[in-house]
Amino acid sequence: MNAMALLSVAMISGCGGQGGGEGPTRAASSSASKRFLNDFKGDVWSLTFSPDSKTLATGGSEIIIWDVAGKQEVLSFSGNKHVFRVCFSPDGKILASGGGRATEPGELKLWDVASGKELCDLQGHSRWIASVEFSPDGKILASGGLGPAAKLWNVTTHKELPVPGESQSIRRDGFAHLAFSRDGKLLALVHGSGDDIHLLNRESGKELKKLPYPGFRIDALAFSPDNLTLAAAGSDTVVYDVTSGKVRSVLQGHIQANCLAFHPSGKFLVTGGGLDEAKEVKLWDPQTCKEVATATNKLPNVKSVAISPDGKTLAAGTTNSKTPLVLWDFESISRPPAGK
Repeated sequence: MNAMALLSVAMISGCGGQGGGEGPTRAASSSASKRFLNDFKGDVWSLTFSPDSKTLATGGSEIIIWDVAGKQEVLSFSGNKHVFRVCFSPDGKILASGGGRATEPGELKLWDVASGKELCDLQGHSRWIASVEFSPDGKILASGGLGPAAKLWNVTTHKELPVPGESQSIRRDGFAHLAFSRDGKLLALVHGSGDDIHLLNRESGKELKKLPYPGFRIDALAFSPDNLTLAAAGSDTVVYDVTSGKVRSVLQGHIQANCLAFHPSGKFLVTGGGLDEAKEVKLWDPQTCKEVATATNKLPNVKSVAISPDGKTLAAGTTNSKTPLVLWDFESISRPPAGK
């Protein structure tokens, strides 16, 4: 791991209606009980930066919101069985969480970020949830779980919405995943293992293109900031040209990535995972599809990566008890080595 690039590592063991039946799970932690990143002993299946880049939310056995500059806990929420995905609303006021257990209904909740109170428990997923994303205007929440489990929700009314182009007769193993283009005009949807990627017009629901996926399982989807590139991580890591619908490249040297994120500049694609306990976090040029840098190849069990909206910080979450949460200075790891 690049020691100069490393900002911090946790070195010790990363709606059915309005919420209110049991009240909020837990609000702000007292100052005496606040944890610091270098003392954190949890697991991190998902992480996401707030729109202002000042805080970082992590999901696992609990949800924690961290102050990035101070590297300490701001809030923690309990009441979830297990959290696989967290996502901030575009205005940063709401946090969505998705998770659950394999044999029980999935849990999809909305939280008030300022108070830590549960706003709503969105009920409808029969199995656990692995994909959660707000539309760019913050009006719609997309969630994906074990199929057929691609769902859309009205964030204000908490009502379930029709999923464009979805047939309830579809039955697939694995998880459904959804992603909005940054301008909100497109919705990328995969129903589960063995499915290609359906590129839909969000308003009309018309399928515009079907993007062929060469692998058997997709774990993450993301659009580039200019909406011209779509990347898929899973058994193969594939970069698509959105306009043509063609495969730009299947990334080589990084097998079975399970998470990815575009840099806000659009100049970098970050992927996490790989074989041998998923130890790699790599940077790629999404146009040439060539590897730019390796942030680390010694971080076991990488489950999630995220880049702050200001582009300054890269975060990786793992289920490795020794290093569950790692932050890097992005400029340092993306800079070519001296002499090259």
